[in-house]
Amino acid sequence: MGSAEFEFGALPASLTQIRNAKSEYEKFNTRVCDREDRIVSVYCKASERVEVFEVIDQLAKNMHLHLKERSKFNDWFDGKKSNIDFWWGYRK
Repeated sequence: MGSAEFEFGALPASLTQIRNAKSEYEKFNTRVCDREDRIVSVYCKASERVEVFEVIDQLAKNMHLHLKERSKFNDWFDGKKSNIDFWWGYRK
């Protein structure tokens, strides 16, 4: 990681929020940019599903998104070797 927000509280805070409202969360699978060979599982609220899927497609296309850290998601999408296969999104 690197950003203080992630190192000092954002991830535990978001996990606590998820646990406190776990009945509102669901697991969804989606093809990234409609590609059969790039399927991801997403754990989010049903009301956020469309927006989350749109952001995933934008990350795959390497579109400019304001992120605190480099996601390397588009590397995975392009089939580049990576040791990253899990991404955690958080916003207040």
